[in-house]
Amino acid sequence: MESKMARIQYVVGPNGAGGWRISYAEKEFGPYRTQGEAISAAVDAAHRAAAENSEGAQVVLQGADGLFLTEWYYGKNPYSSKS
Repeated sequence: MESKMARIQYVVGPNGAGGWRISYAEKEFGPYRTQGEAISAAVDAAHRAAAENSEGAQVVLQGADGLFLTEWYYGKNPYSSKS
């Protein structure tokens, strides 16, 4: 039976102290001063990770209200049409 790698997910969200953090694999990275800095770091990490993972990587932006606002996919897009 072939094992399937899961898509790598980076979650960018507020850290509760006025800054931003990246969560990945049950670890937190940061703090980042701005949302843009955190997103940029997460996107860079996702690009590197997608090159090594057949399922790709994604960056998810989580708002202060806990809702997910935006997603970026690298590599295999789970929503692409299967033709």
